[in-house]
Amino acid sequence: GVPKISLEDCILDSDRSSDELVADRRSSDSQPESQMLAGELAEIVQQRIASLPDQQRLALILFSIEQLPQKEVAAIMKCSVEAVKWHVFQARKKLRAELVEYL
Repeated sequence: GVPKISLEDCILDSDRSSDELVADRRSSDSQPESQMLAGELAEIVQQRIASLPDQQRLALILFSIEQLPQKEVAAIMKCSVEAVKWHVFQARKKLRAELVEYL
């Protein structure tokens, strides 16, 4: 199946502890309208990801969504770990800029 894409995974640098993210999610789940928005937002995020340049999209999907280690992503993409970090950074920056109105 398709992994559930969360906005946090895609555009926030994953250096926050998962506890914080869980706490965030719990507080936002209590409002029904944010649930509906989350569904729409997921679609928008997927469209934005789809429109990223290939390398950025691939790096973001493998690293942020599939949660593969950077070394593996680098091997799959046949590039250096530094390049993977750069692509993920660029992809997140672009997504953040395009999704700023929803954040």
